[in-house]
Amino acid sequence: MRCRFAVFIVALPAGLSACATVDAPALWHFESQALGPAAIANALRYARIGPDQALRIDRLTENEHFSAHLLQIRTRRARHIHANHDVTLMVHRGRGQVTVDGRKHAVRPGDVFHLPRGTPHDCSNAGSAPLVFVAIFTPPLRDADTIDVPVGSRSHPRAAAK
Repeated sequence: MRCRFAVFIVALPAGLSACATVDAPALWHFESQALGPAAIANALRYARIGPDQALRIDRLTENEHFSAHLLQIRTRRARHIHANHDVTLMVHRGRGQVTVDGRKHAVRPGDVFHLPRGTPHDCSNAGSAPLVFVAIFTPPLRDADTIDVPVGSRSHPRAAAK
């Protein structure tokens, strides 16, 4: 039986803060508050998606373990994989749909998906305002690693990631 890795976790801030302990790695302490609500609101004020842009991605923070990005989708992001990065998507604002490995999931603020590298996925916005995610890439995203995967492709996209 094959395990599915796309998992919903509700109430992320409470769950994430529970992970922070005295012995936790530095990446969980968030001294810079780069992923806090105020920082995300500030990024959205200054890095607005344009009226003709389908997608906008801006880096929020990075260290040796991960990079965090603000992802805004006006319409949709076509089916693709990330060849060299695991991605965790946290819905910050809006409503839409995320399709993971062919399974469709309605999304709203607070929903979280973990996508192991090579997992085919796409995102679409269901509202008039942009669908906004915080995307965490491990290892840090420094080079493009997105591979578009046509719907109905006969070869499994994970093979392309190897």
